[in-house]
Amino acid sequence: MLPTSAPHFAGEIAFFRRVASAFGGASPVSFRDARALGWGGLGLKRILAAVCALALAACGTIDAGRGDQAAAARLEAYRPFSASPVGLAVPLGWQNWLFGPLKPATEYQTRIDPLSGLTIVAAHADKSASALLLSLDAAAAQPRYVSWRWRTLGLIDGADVSDAAHEDSPVRLLLGFEGDHSKLSFRDQMFAERVKLMSGQDMPYATLMYVWANGQAPESIIANPHTGRIRMLVVEAGGAHVGTWQQYTRDIRADYRRAFGEDPGPLVMVGIMTDTDNTQRSVEAEYGDIRLLDAP
Repeated sequence: MLPTSAPHFAGEIAFFRRVASAFGGASPVSFRDARALGWGGLGLKRILAAVCALALAACGTIDAGRGDQAAAARLEAYRPFSASPVGLAVPLGWQNWLFGPLKPATEYQTRIDPLSGLTIVAAHADKSASALLLSLDAAAAQPRYVSWRWRTLGLIDGADVSDAAHEDSPVRLLLGFEGDHSKLSFRDQMFAERVKLMSGQDMPYATLMYVWANGQAPESIIANPHTGRIRMLVVEAGGAHVGTWQQYTRDIRADYRRAFGEDPGPLVMVGIMTDTDNTQRSVEAEYGDIRLLDAP
């Protein structure tokens, strides 16, 4: 789950600022990730700058035949999961989103899928929560569709994405969108402030999450219990397909309109997340490549 609801007093805001400062701003790139990428001799700020530079590349399939040299350059720079070497805690071009220094992080690692022979990302959550994010260029041509595949090796006993106290999911795909932050309610602004203080990441204006739920019906839209700027769309529910790869292609614009009642702004982030921090359970899951498409 995402961090709990926003603080409503200036004193609490100041407290979280001191906590974030004491832990170096809760940088989303750990020293373990740096060693895995062979950057042990670089300073942490330079590591973060390098990751962010890679993350500006667009995710997935982009039509570079339009004469858009910038899009072609982003396509060349972007590396999907299948292009990463095995054994990385963070795939090349992505970054780890931690929810503060005191919350255990989900373990992610690139490895070979024996069925396809491709590199995938394996996730293991043990009473933990964290995400992998890829930042996108808001000025890039906007995709109409997103396509991905995932599988979970089990459901999370007691999880309920509509209940703040049990809001966990074995697999999530996150899409973050830019927008006019001045339109956010005070509650949503304070929630975004706390997320930034505890994670070191700015929240997008709006986030659409595709999730695997225990009981809610597929195509259900569920409001995040902590903020109005996150909506969850159930694409899979129950245990019928546990253990098998599932493939999806979704119309980004249509799903955003259903979830938020308006047209989306530029897509600025793609992410994956497996979390069990609320239910205090364990689960394993796997993610294949994510593609952004102009046509299904």
